[in-house]
Amino acid sequence: MIYYDLKTESKRKTIGNVIARDTELRRIARTLKRQYNNNCLITGASGTGKTALLEGFAYQVSKGLITGFEKTILAKLDSNNLKKYLNAANTSETESFLNGAFKSLPKDTVIFIDDFDSILPENKTLELNQIFEAFTERNDLRLCISLNEGKYQKILQTNTAFFQNFEEISLKENDSKETLLILQALSPAFEKEYQIKIQKDALSAVVGLSKKVVSEKKSPLHAIHMLDEALAFAKISGNSKELSKEHVSEVFAEKTGIPSASLNTEDSKLLKTLEAELTKGIIGQENAVKTVADIVRRGRMGLRNPNRPTGSFLFLGPSGVGKTETCKVLAKTVYGSERSFTRIDMSEFGEQHTVQRLIGAPPGYIGFETGGQLTNAISEQPYSLILLDEIEKAHPKIFDIFLQVFDDGRLTDGQGKTVNFTNSIVIATSNLGIEEIVQAFKKNIDVSSPAFMEKTLMPILMKHFRTEFLNRFDAIVVFNPLNIEKLVEIAQLEIKKIEERVKEHHIRFNIDPKVLKEKIQSINDLRFGARPVKRFVEQTCESLIAMKLLE
Repeated sequence: MIYYDLKTESKRKTIGNVIARDTELRRIARTLKRQYNNNCLITGASGTGKTALLEGFAYQVSKGLITGFEKTILAKLDSNNLKKYLNAANTSETESFLNGAFKSLPKDTVIFIDDFDSILPENKTLELNQIFEAFTERNDLRLCISLNEGKYQKILQTNTAFFQNFEEISLKENDSKETLLILQALSPAFEKEYQIKIQKDALSAVVGLSKKVVSEKKSPLHAIHMLDEALAFAKISGNSKELSKEHVSEVFAEKTGIPSASLNTEDSKLLKTLEAELTKGIIGQENAVKTVADIVRRGRMGLRNPNRPTGSFLFLGPSGVGKTETCKVLAKTVYGSERSFTRIDMSEFGEQHTVQRLIGAPPGYIGFETGGQLTNAISEQPYSLILLDEIEKAHPKIFDIFLQVFDDGRLTDGQGKTVNFTNSIVIATSNLGIEEIVQAFKKNIDVSSPAFMEKTLMPILMKHFRTEFLNRFDAIVVFNPLNIEKLVEIAQLEIKKIEERVKEHHIRFNIDPKVLKEKIQSINDLRFGARPVKRFVEQTCESLIAMKLLE
């Protein structure tokens, strides 16, 4: 069979109506009735409903909801045959098939080709104007095709003349209200299939949570798939008779790695205690912790710009004072797991050609299939923290990438896929200004004060970074060098960690605080923070434990 009659398919109920696309349907009808450029090109991201729009148009024509096409043939060409002949090695064979296909169509026919990009060969360039010559020669035929927006730009480069015959209708992702209407319309069929009643708040939960989770497929398809999976989960979870929002939350938690309790309570309990939780693991950095907690709290509550990351920070300060540790504790506290933490060593991106490694190589280049180090991390875990360690060592071209992330909360990778950063926290660390911070600390100057930042640190930062880049951070946070008292606290905390690791052997340490303080004073160096102290504790305590266990 060369084509399917969509009006007939509609009467057989194999295709249905489309919801929340009235404007687009009217534009298709107007375009197809025009004398010139009366062909439609439907573009949009995967999942936005391009197929549903084409079929919905045929449905509404067959039901008399769209008039003026009563005598028009709505023909959907068989994709399998199209793909077979368009991929044929002999171009004349392709043209012969299409000539026959178009000549066999009656007058006043609209030809639908869905997923046009999927039928085109990947390994050769086609002259679409030449191949579809039979179509263009017949002015009583109109073509209505759908194309993934990323593929459209690629095909357009070599077939500009062909697409000049089309009116483009771009499909945007459905908003929450429209997606809810679509799910409500589909619910009866789902309920019949699963024999499960869908609660109203479960549908609202699907819509709300699907918007939080980034997927290659956009709404409404992304939400429909999530509803389907939630129903399957409910079905195998004790044969539930109703789908609740708790079922939905649990499915989303497993897909995103975020505890379901956090999703259900909207993080309110977590956010109230965020500062206290961070302080437990970070010693001597009260100002830094307060700044970070305040901004993240506002971001998670939706009080800040929704098109920016939850928080973006530049951490300054000597080595070993808690910058990386803050990132780890923050990821675990906010996102529920230390796995929601990705560290990228920016010293590996010092050359201009390494920029693509962050977002992935474009089509046709080596490494295209692997994607980018940065974009992959967020695609796989959109709710996560990204640490850009020693960012001053990266090539300046890389800063342009993060300007886009901080401004729009989105980034397009080398494969043309849009990656959403709005649920992530981005933290960059830098060693710039260490000597100035250490010297000021020795003079009892408050290194976290606005005055010290403006007069001392900003001139140093502006020598390495553009002003617009620095201004995109929510905050530039200075970590204090650690005094002896704080280092003793850290040493005692490390000792407790070692005791916890060997608790099965009932080993405890009894260390005189004075002796511990004297030892720390002898090895203290403000430039290296707590690292020498941690190393001393590990070497001493672990050696004693090893000898004790051997005895």
